Amino acid sequence: MSETHSVKNLLTQAELIGQSVTVKGWLRSKRDSKAGISFLSVNDGSHFDSLQCIAAEELENYSDILTLSTGCAVVISGELVASQGGGQAVEIQASTVAIIGEVDDPETYPITKKRHTFEYLRTQAHLRTRTNTFGAVTRIRHTLGISSQQLPMGWEAVVRWSHSRVVQRLLVAPACDLTPKAVVPWAPADHALDEAALFPLCLWAAHAVLDS
Repeated sequence: MSETHSVKNLLTQAELIGQSVTVKGWLRSKRDSKAGISFLSVNDGSHFDSLQCIAAEELENYSDILTLSTGCAVVISGELVASQGGGQAVEIQASTVAIIGEVDDPETYPITKKRHTFEYLRTQAHLRTRTNTFGAVTRIRHTLGISSQQLPMGWEAVVRWSHSRVVQRLLVAPACDLTPKAVVPWAPADHALDEAALFPLCLWAAHAVLDS
């Protein structure tokens, strides 16, 4: 039975080559060849790059695979192998491709491979996290959020956790001032803020900015 991995793990952990793995995500792109092979580019938001999966026409549902398009949700299982082509180090030789969700009209699907402006992505709030930019922001927010809550012993006297939406505000019109207006965390008056104490404060401030 194959083990489920993130795209990031499959792209970065060489020891997984040769193992049976499963990846879950959505299609960034799909290319069909005349040789009866489809190249599926799968991403799950865990990595900037996508994972290439090879689906051969011998698969039972290959006719359904041919109808897939950008944005379709899939679960792919197979052997992780070293890539024979350029552009990627590893790829999955798919043994099964389960189609979880399809796009009703591929011609009007709003998120394509091309670069989109932030103004356009504001109109696609439910899908913009599938882009590289917002995916990267989400991963940074996760890392900063976890780091800001894992403080060494004794630093709790310096930093107090508070949700950033409580302590910051944005002026989005008319001047579009995106500078967060934040208050400094409470600290005892007799506690000196040395260099070690400034580190968690920086994490806290960065988290407040990203939460905007």
